[in-house]
Amino acid sequence: MRYRLCDIEITEPLVSLEFRPDEAGAGLLLRRNGRPIGFLIEEKGDRVIYNWGKHKILNGLELELTQTFMHVDNLSHDKFAFIDNWEVGDKKALESFKMISEHLTKELGQPSAKDEQTIPDKFWTWNLGTVKVQLHLFEQHAFKLNLRIKNENV
Repeated sequence: MRYRLCDIEITEPLVSLEFRPDEAGAGLLLRRNGRPIGFLIEEKGDRVIYNWGKHKILNGLELELTQTFMHVDNLSHDKFAFIDNWEVGDKKALESFKMISEHLTKELGQPSAKDEQTIPDKFWTWNLGTVKVQLHLFEQHAFKLNLRIKNENV
């Protein structure tokens, strides 16, 4: 397995590493003001996460938006066909489900589908032509909420 050797000056802004498919990770030589202070080996991660920040979407819903791609060596334009909002933690996820579901119902009408057979999970879907809006509340050690907006044609 091939590793890239990177020389990193920690007093300067960090740059992102983009790996080639044949690279398994990187050896990082850390320097402070030009002097070596450490060396470590980092494996290439199993995911890429883009944090897009807070945006107003769907007619006034202000949320932190992200995208997570698993086991990706390269990203093509079709991978950007969705956007997510995640809320984790019992109180935050439950409050956000109430706020988001009320907003979506007001703006988009009743969901096209509601799956609430597995208590306490809720999986609501709005089909809007080629765009699908999904709201999924589930329990996994704590309550988690995922809002996903996806272009089905990409």
